Amino acid sequence: MTEAKQRLIKTFSKNSTELVKVHVREWQGQTYFDIRVWHQPAPGEPGAEIPTKKGITLHMDLLQELQKALEYIAEYREKTPDSAQEGLSHRD
Repeated sequence: MTEAKQRLIKTFSKNSTELVKVHVREWQGQTYFDIRVWHQPAPGEPGAEIPTKKGITLHMDLLQELQKALEYIAEYREKTPDSAQEGLSHRD
């Protein structure tokens, strides 16, 4: 069995019980990035952080497409009041 190599790129808090971790992984000669929600135990609760099924792993070739989507979200956020939900459209 081939063992995956991984590197933690970024961790940030999603809420009081969950973290988001971004990893870059190598698997069978291919490079992927993984964005996943991890459960963190409450203070004083025994145990370690546990990865959840909430997340996505994509081949590094798709990074530019994800960047475009995040840029669109940032543009939308800047132009749209928080209460507005209309006007969402697909962008290539």
